[in-house]
Amino acid sequence: MFRSRSWFGGGWGRPKNPHSLERLKYLHNILCKNTTVSESNRGTLVESLRCIAEILIWGDQNDSSVFDFFLEKNMLSYFLKIMRQKCGGSSYVCVQLLQTLNILFENIRNETSLYYLLSNNHVNSIIVHKFDFSDEEVMAYYISFLKTLSLKLNNHTIHFFYNEHTKDFPLYTEAIKFFNHSESMVRIAVRTLTLNVYRVQDASMLRFIRDRTAAPYFSNLVWFIGKHILELDACVRNDADNLTLSSHQSQQKLDDLVAEHLDHLHYINDILCLNIPDLNDVLTEHLLHKLLVPLYIYSLTSETRPNTSPYNKEQIQSIEVITRNLEAILKGKSSESPFSRQMVESDEETKPSVSCVVALFLLSQVFLIITHGPIVHALAWIILQSDVTVFEDGATKILEMYISNAKSNVKLEFSKPQLSLEKALESSSGHDRDYTTPEYTGPKTFGYDLDNTDQSSCDLDPELVSTSLPSTSHISESSSIANDSTEDLVTQIHSVKASVKENMPDSPLPDSGIESSSSKISESNITDEEKQKLLSASSSASTEKITLENILERQSREIEKRPFLKTILDSLDCNENDYKALFALCLLFALINNKGVNTELLDTLLCPEPEEIANSFSTISTTDGASRQDEAGKEPGASNTPVPKKPMQSFNALLIHKLLAITNLACKPTSKVRLVTLELSV
Repeated sequence: MFRSRSWFGGGWGRPKNPHSLERLKYLHNILCKNTTVSESNRGTLVESLRCIAEILIWGDQNDSSVFDFFLEKNMLSYFLKIMRQKCGGSSYVCVQLLQTLNILFENIRNETSLYYLLSNNHVNSIIVHKFDFSDEEVMAYYISFLKTLSLKLNNHTIHFFYNEHTKDFPLYTEAIKFFNHSESMVRIAVRTLTLNVYRVQDASMLRFIRDRTAAPYFSNLVWFIGKHILELDACVRNDADNLTLSSHQSQQKLDDLVAEHLDHLHYINDILCLNIPDLNDVLTEHLLHKLLVPLYIYSLTSETRPNTSPYNKEQIQSIEVITRNLEAILKGKSSESPFSRQMVESDEETKPSVSCVVALFLLSQVFLIITHGPIVHALAWIILQSDVTVFEDGATKILEMYISNAKSNVKLEFSKPQLSLEKALESSSGHDRDYTTPEYTGPKTFGYDLDNTDQSSCDLDPELVSTSLPSTSHISESSSIANDSTEDLVTQIHSVKASVKENMPDSPLPDSGIESSSSKISESNITDEEKQKLLSASSSASTEKITLENILERQSREIEKRPFLKTILDSLDCNENDYKALFALCLLFALINNKGVNTELLDTLLCPEPEEIANSFSTISTTDGASRQDEAGKEPGASNTPVPKKPMQSFNALLIHKLLAITNLACKPTSKVRLVTLELSV
């Protein structure tokens, strides 16, 4: 009959003002009296937690005594006690608790109040708590809470989350475990969180990420992207095989897979654009070795294996043999008993690959989105320049470098990581070990020591640079990545041109019409009439020899040695349809317009004419200019003055021929060339 209306009896009544210190004290007493969660009091606890967040946000802007009381009573410890209970109704309360924390950290504006909340290690304890993530609401609010915390990161707050002494960073390590979650919103939140962490640019924290998490995270991320690609390819093949109305039911799934892949490419590009050398080295290495080369580029020739190539299997050692022998060496096996070629050839059929159309589409998106020098240079170089022998020689050189160091396990193949991300993080979580992951040792593999203050040098063999695939592991922190890779690539191209010049004979070729240096010397001792006769003879001979048909035939023979570029040009055939041609044109357009690809390399695609042809045209134009000067009444000595050569306006005749064929087919009434294909070809 005399029961008090208040929750606890006596004089503790509910304060009328919902936003006041007295109301917070009232809610604190409710938490003290309800330390054990049950079905009967979970509603009261949920309402109390929601009101506490409102009062703290109000106090952050109006009354500092509110936060003083909150910290004095160490109310976050009550939150932890509620989380750790396994009784009935605790999951329901945890949802509200995570929502309260999310609202609190999202709306707090006072830096001092934020520091107070983070000062005791309760927030990190909440992060590492084992929630029931099978509950979708718990998962959603938990990952939202982590993303909100990442938005508060800066050079001051990072030290509340990353402990340099214990080498512990739970905000980052716990979040990346959900990079491959089934819910797309969770994956997006994880990507946002990692970018927020990388932007802090704290040296100690970035070293932790490089040594402890970079290789496991990026290797598993690349594998996850590759699985999406295989799923996308299966969806495309299903539509191609079943040309019925029912087959288009997978259109929405295909759209989702493409959108997911583009999100991944933009995410990778965002990381690379932060220009963090350590992370870029690891990410570039895994992308090239585990995804872009073995799955994207190799798939260009997956439908037409090089049986018709002048380089057969007996002449070229399989790249798979090399990588498997490398793995045996790194694992301590004898190099004298390598894997047999028969076993490798049997695995060739089961090696993952996608259709040529999908590969063209994927590569075009890579060149449209990513502009990081080492990646786009390497891909463009492989597509435009590489032949089968380059893979043999380059892999052998890299193999020798790996044997001398024996530290890197990154193989040139699309394969599943040996450990899942969670297990890899757990295996490297001990504090009594070296914090360098075995999967990646950074640029040390190529003689690059991160602990050495002089990081501008590298131990790469010049022959390795000129004969192997462009490597990015040797790039130093003190230099620009894009510039260094550009210089390496220009060096390779100039070395190729130099070798061509060295092999050119000084004497005139038989019936070539190209004059040697000795014949040019004798020109000064002949009359103008004789010079005109020689000029006309030289011009007619050069015109007869250098015809469009000869150029097309020669370029066709040259393109046979470049299987990837040949596949792209062959895809421009629109006699049946423009299915492949559209994606091939997209790839060429993206490659040419990518700002990260060096113009010297693009010239090998757009202007592939040999030096001797350019010289012959220059000789003709030079002598024409000299004769015109004589006719104009110049001094006699003026004809002997060398005239500067005009730049050779060359072009890829084979490519132009393919493009003109597309425009010709588009004009026919029964043409299957679409307008978008015609526009790209023009």
